Amino acid sequence: MDEFGTKRSGEGLDDSMPALAGLALESAQDQVLWVDAAGRFVFANGSACRMLEYTREELLAMSVADISPDFIPQIWDEHWRELKEAGRLVLEVRQRSRSGKFLLIEISATYLQHDGREYSCAFGKDISERVQIEQKFSIAFSQAPLLMAINDLQSGEFLEANNKFCEVSGFSHNELAGKTSKEIGWMSPDDCDGFMEILRQDGRVPESEVVFKAKDGRSVTCLYSAEKINLEGRDCLLSTTVDITQRKNDQKALDYANQCFEQALNGPRHILYRLNVKKGCYDYLSPTIETQTGYPHAQFKQTSLEKLVEYIHPDDRGHFLNQIHEQMSRRVGSTFCIQVEYRLRRADGTYCWVHDASTGCLDQAGELEYFFGSAFDITERKRIEGLLSQSEESYRLLVEQSVAWIWTANAALKHTYSNDNVLKILGYSSRELCAMNILELVHADDHDLIKKKVHEAISERCGWNGVVLRWLARDGSWRFIESSGAPIFDDEGTLLGLQGANTDITERLLLEQEREKGQRLESLGLLAGGIAHDFNNILTGIAGNLSLAKMMIENDYSAMGRLEECEKAAKRASQLTQQLLTFARGGEPVKKTVDLARLVNEAASFNLRGSSSKVVLLLNDDLWPIDADEGQISQVLNNLLINAAQAMPEGGTVTVRADNLVEEATSDKPERFVRLIVSDSGSGIPADILQKIFDPYFTTKARGTGLGLSSVYSIVKRHGGTVTVSSKIGYGSEFVIRLPAASSTKASGPDLQAAPQGVTVSGGRVLVMDDDEIIIDVVSMMLTGAGCEVDTCNDGDETFLRYQMAVEQGLPYDVVFLDLTMPGGMGGREVAARIRAIDPHAAMIVSSGYSDDAVMSDFYSHGFSGALTKPFEMDSLMGEFNRVMGMRRTLPDYVE
Repeated sequence: MDEFGTKRSGEGLDDSMPALAGLALESAQDQVLWVDAAGRFVFANGSACRMLEYTREELLAMSVADISPDFIPQIWDEHWRELKEAGRLVLEVRQRSRSGKFLLIEISATYLQHDGREYSCAFGKDISERVQIEQKFSIAFSQAPLLMAINDLQSGEFLEANNKFCEVSGFSHNELAGKTSKEIGWMSPDDCDGFMEILRQDGRVPESEVVFKAKDGRSVTCLYSAEKINLEGRDCLLSTTVDITQRKNDQKALDYANQCFEQALNGPRHILYRLNVKKGCYDYLSPTIETQTGYPHAQFKQTSLEKLVEYIHPDDRGHFLNQIHEQMSRRVGSTFCIQVEYRLRRADGTYCWVHDASTGCLDQAGELEYFFGSAFDITERKRIEGLLSQSEESYRLLVEQSVAWIWTANAALKHTYSNDNVLKILGYSSRELCAMNILELVHADDHDLIKKKVHEAISERCGWNGVVLRWLARDGSWRFIESSGAPIFDDEGTLLGLQGANTDITERLLLEQEREKGQRLESLGLLAGGIAHDFNNILTGIAGNLSLAKMMIENDYSAMGRLEECEKAAKRASQLTQQLLTFARGGEPVKKTVDLARLVNEAASFNLRGSSSKVVLLLNDDLWPIDADEGQISQVLNNLLINAAQAMPEGGTVTVRADNLVEEATSDKPERFVRLIVSDSGSGIPADILQKIFDPYFTTKARGTGLGLSSVYSIVKRHGGTVTVSSKIGYGSEFVIRLPAASSTKASGPDLQAAPQGVTVSGGRVLVMDDDEIIIDVVSMMLTGAGCEVDTCNDGDETFLRYQMAVEQGLPYDVVFLDLTMPGGMGGREVAARIRAIDPHAAMIVSSGYSDDAVMSDFYSHGFSGALTKPFEMDSLMGEFNRVMGMRRTLPDYVE
């Protein structure tokens, strides 16, 4: 609705109007108002005065703004311009009468000019009643319980759709606007085309059942009809649709129910009957009796109650009759019910199981008159129950015989069942376990974890796997238990409890820790070996130059004492590198058969002599020998005995026990071991330190290196043994070592040929190979000082070529010094093999910073005549040189 009035231009317009025109306007049933451009009334007919309840004089003194409650000057000006441009303007406005009544007027205004002035001649028709009717129709259309829609007949686009249409179809008014039924998928293309053809022929679509598709994909079954209508000169289609989806579904349900009832009467497994006891036959018996039993329907229908008992398995007849008599005696009124299962003999002599549910009826005299009920074939159910019973028995045996600890618990975390494996794992019987709450046995630090896992399993209705908890065993130890389980719910979703299976993984975790420790030591060993090798090269330069410096000065020179102190420091540094090499990759043991008892006695005598501690040796008289590297095992004993003595600064007792141990043989472990136990009576080791004592560089001593026990662990492991430690504060510590016993008592490997005594050799041609220029320089100076002619090389290929040329010239070298490891090239072992191939009598001395390398420990087997361990001083070098020079002509040929 708009807010405009009409306009007035001047006064006395009536006098200038032709009488006939004035009469026509005056007698018009619609209101006629002339207004000028300012909106003032200049003419009003009688109808206008009656509608607005003003006299003509009153109206001519008023303007459009006086009777238009929605008047806005700016809008008035816009419509006046439109009227001037178009010459005609139609709009709906609201007018207010003198009494305050609002009128809805349809104005048809015409632009006029008279005597140079502008006017609007407006004819106004009261459409208040029509609008009210239209509003009521719109409400009725919108709220109709049927689906109603108006579409353009030409394009098929939706013009209007009521609320029910939007509710059922799922499309909003905005989604329908400007779209066709085919475009939104509401009606199928075939239905659209078919109904348009019917509309062209008959002018209407009669009521038809149609399946529409809603926005969400639902199928909507409806009764659809449509009529042609004309709205404001536009051909449209008014469709009316009744949703009968529920009705169709109800009909389907009814049809299904009837079908089920029909199947119940004549189904393949239900036998419906009415057995007339007095007549001795069945009043009704469903035909299913033939398919279930094989008896002809007509024949079995003549069966009496007494005869029926003869068809029942002999073992079930007593139960069948007892049920009838028992329920009949308990009846209240003239009826009673029985439910009984029995085996019924078929025509072929086999039996089928039936569940018979019936009602017995008595006559007025209290005599049994008839039974009516149904018998249901449960043969398959009985078969499954039998299999289930067998399965339950198998499951019970599986649970009882399982190696896992299988259990159930209630919601309060209290065990309700456990198999006997809990006794093996924790030491509690099943009855003892069920008397305790789970949280009593689980470590306090794991309480939050178990509560969290149980809560998640219950709330998410899922299980848990691989949850590791610490459980307290009867002996006070903590066992690591890996748990898997799940909550148990009944059919209604009520929590019944928990069930699961636990596995003791304590030993596995210990093995994993040992493996991780071994891997850590191996990694550190690689680093330590490299450091020790490089450090030994440096120490060789230091020690060698110190030896040369001492030769260059007099014994009474003031610096001689300082040089000797430097030599002592270099030796201590050398001992440290030896410990580093013990657990490095280069420290593999060179084994031979060793008397462990002898090594224990020697180590105890050497390390505890003069100590404030007392040593007690408890060694088996028949202690088995071991295959071991004598030097490394001695180092193990030395480290353990020194640690034991240091743990008792005020004195105490160190006890060393050794005995033979036999274990069950496995595929990868020897069955015979020698066990060595070293214990002290010191203050003990705290638990937080105990787990770290084998870690490299870990020490609690102010001047300790942290390598002693690391070396023990590394050496024992490389000998195929194990080492464990236990300690109790205030009582001392105990180390237990197990080493594989030797398979033979004979010593392995040939004895080295001793060098002639008292022989000092001067002079000779010597070839030196090393990758370190400092060592080449020092060794050259030492040998030159002894009168030797020295050639040097820092490459394996060059060394071999020089030796080969010397042999070809008939001037072979007397001795060759070969560094075992040459970075990026051929090392001493390879060079020695090539030299030995052309000169079987070559005298070669191997040197290396890896003192525990197998070549250094058994150099003769690898083709060398001697060995020098870095670092070395002049005495060591010349001693080995003189030994090899003295025996070079007596060495046998090397055989690879």
